[in-house]
Amino acid sequence: MDLGPHVSNIHYDVAFADTREPFCGSGGAQWLRVNIEGERFSDEDCAYQQIYAQDIDQPGQMHYQIMDAKHPDQWQLFYGGVMRGNGNTGPGPEASRDVWAAVLENAGEDPNQYENVYDLVVAGAIAAGIGFKADTIEGLATEMGVPPEALKATVDRYNELAAQGVDLDFGKNPDFLWPIDTPPYYALSRRAHPLGVLNGLRINTEMQVLDKDGEVIEALYAAGNNSGGNYFGGMVQPMCAPAMTTGRALLTGRLAALNAAGA
Repeated sequence: MDLGPHVSNIHYDVAFADTREPFCGSGGAQWLRVNIEGERFSDEDCAYQQIYAQDIDQPGQMHYQIMDAKHPDQWQLFYGGVMRGNGNTGPGPEASRDVWAAVLENAGEDPNQYENVYDLVVAGAIAAGIGFKADTIEGLATEMGVPPEALKATVDRYNELAAQGVDLDFGKNPDFLWPIDTPPYYALSRRAHPLGVLNGLRINTEMQVLDKDGEVIEALYAAGNNSGGNYFGGMVQPMCAPAMTTGRALLTGRLAALNAAGA
């Protein structure tokens, strides 16, 4: 295989994963995050690309975003950064309208009752069992399956910090330190998903696979994302380069076929 380090390719908004994640465009939103024990564990205003690194140290390697009834307006106010608010360059809820409309239909609910696509997608997440809604924090915790006392204590502490306007626990940007005090309350589960293969078999310019000593393995070729040399080092792969992987697949596939045929 390619020698390391291998670049990360991880997202929280893979709409078609087995454990579906809600509404593209908000996996990095700065709402309160808690682990499966109902405890806060990070500054929610960190870069999107670093959220997975915080989750790694949490039980279950996941988190929940916790919001109240004000969250649709708050989502419009988040600025900058990948997969945060409505103003970023990533795909918004509109990108997953059809997916979540189908989820609601499968649950026996009419998606047309939601005029706002954001509300439709949140409702779809709840119908799919990865979003939760309740009129109290304790009730929300019960729906989530986390300890009610712990989540209530976490939210109380968060609201205390919001009232002070200073995050003494994790240093969060006070611009997004908003109290969670208006029912109904919401929780959205978030798990990191790998998006693609970022390393592969070591090859030469003829697309021939190499052994551990860098020698050619006769009659063995590799192409596309399973061939190496794509991304070497770095924090994340370039996410906005159209046809980057398909272009590579076409080029390396053709070269491998021509070389294998001796053309």
